Amino acid sequence: MPNLDLTDVRSIIQSLKDGIKEYRDAGKFKEMLDNMVKFYQYSFNNQMLILAQKPDATYCGSLKFWNGLGRYVEKEALREGGIKILCPVPYEEEYEKKDAEGKTILDKDGNPEVQKVKGIRFKVGRTFDISQTYGKELKLGSNELVGEGLDIANFLEQMKEIAEVNDIRIENIPFSTAKGYFDPKKREIVVREGMSDLHTTKTVVHESAHSLVFKDKELEESLTREEHEIVAESVAYVVCKRFGLDTSEYSFNYVNGWASEDDSKIEKCVDFIATTSKTLIERMEDKLGLKKDLDIKKDLHNEKASEIKKTKAQTKKKSYQKGLKKWEI
Repeated sequence: MPNLDLTDVRSIIQSLKDGIKEYRDAGKFKEMLDNMVKFYQYSFNNQMLILAQKPDATYCGSLKFWNGLGRYVEKEALREGGIKILCPVPYEEEYEKKDAEGKTILDKDGNPEVQKVKGIRFKVGRTFDISQTYGKELKLGSNELVGEGLDIANFLEQMKEIAEVNDIRIENIPFSTAKGYFDPKKREIVVREGMSDLHTTKTVVHESAHSLVFKDKELEESLTREEHEIVAESVAYVVCKRFGLDTSEYSFNYVNGWASEDDSKIEKCVDFIATTSKTLIERMEDKLGLKKDLDIKKDLHNEKASEIKKTKAQTKKKSYQKGLKKWEI
């Protein structure tokens, strides 16, 4: 990512626009999606920033996040300022309304009429990779979700809630070459029977991505048929790989087929791929309890820190009261 001034927001945003062009070609599209697998909780722009600054990063969090887990950032990483990212800052401003001649518009009481404007600005924040920290050992690896021999029936039941659909069925699909489909009116997913566990799982995730996109009417209508398929299959790749499945052999041929060598289609889709992947991964992790141990450790550490803080405050109070008593006449 050329000319990256990590202290200036405008420079970062412009560099992102330039950098995304590099990753639109077929050779780097996989690298871009693999980055989403590792950093799904970040926006696409921040994923690109992390990749540009620390290509070997695997798991990132803020200073507060790592401290809450009993890990601490190394002094050198703190000195260097960590990995720079963009942090959104909502704002609300008031402006006096003006007429066509630029004069302030007054209300019936003679006071200036005010217009409120809401928006988002960005500031430069920082995150740190786990390799830049030390302390308690943590189990952060992604648990393998599937493979041959998966309990498909149980998986479909779990995915119903995750995908927010009324039903997911495996059945014969006559007179069709499709591996599966999503019915937006019935909010049902149907998957072709007889496929391998791997392909069945990938197809369910693919159609689940469709279900989330179709639920957002504005988003659904903004995408062409080709872009719908690019988003759904890219999400299937990201989500499956997060849980130990590699669908690249099928997924990238599928995406390239729908993109028809038109880079602008992929550029338009990257944000939707990132946000939809994040939604599905977080719901799956919650359903499968994959982050339960991590959350418990964090809660216990925060609870312990809170108790220490409380004890220190009580000790100071007692010391202060003792001092007052000493000077009483």
